[in-house]
Amino acid sequence: MLPNEEAKIVATFTALKRKDYHINVPIYAKNIYDHVKNSIGFFSPGSGLMQKRQLPAGTQNPFKKYMLEIIGRGSDGVIQIQPQNVDFGTITVGFNKTMQATVFNRSSCNIFIELKMAPKNKEQGGKTKYTAQELMTLTKVLNENFHFDTPKGIINAKSKKTITITFKPQLRFNFDINLVCIAREHMDKQV
Repeated sequence: MLPNEEAKIVATFTALKRKDYHINVPIYAKNIYDHVKNSIGFFSPGSGLMQKRQLPAGTQNPFKKYMLEIIGRGSDGVIQIQPQNVDFGTITVGFNKTMQATVFNRSSCNIFIELKMAPKNKEQGGKTKYTAQELMTLTKVLNENFHFDTPKGIINAKSKKTITITFKPQLRFNFDINLVCIAREHMDKQV
């Protein structure tokens, strides 16, 4: 940076655990440009180059250390999805319908989410148990028929995100399923 210039650094803090954070991050700076020292030099005839005067060893400016203090708190997240029931009605195979749902982050921490469609479990009136092959086939069918505009992402603290869900049936079937929102405190390799 030149004299009288300033730089703004934007940092994002994401807590990975439920705890209080107090972190000191070192920032090192060094004066590498001095108008007076850098303008003194000599011309080497025939070379076409201006040669800089070499400063004696030990006169270089050392790095100066500054500390950036980061204070934060990790907490548990709470999300809510509205509406609780998204009814697409009857859609002709090959046509589509788009509806929206809103995911609210009511907590004071950022949450990483992933949205998926999943079959209802026994308590919700679904089939008691699926074989591995049935579950794999059903998952494939759901992925082919339902699409999210943003299936993965971050919802900031005390905010909401509206998700667009497009249903385009590829086969004749009665879809009575759940929208599952997987919330994590940090991204893993699957997200």
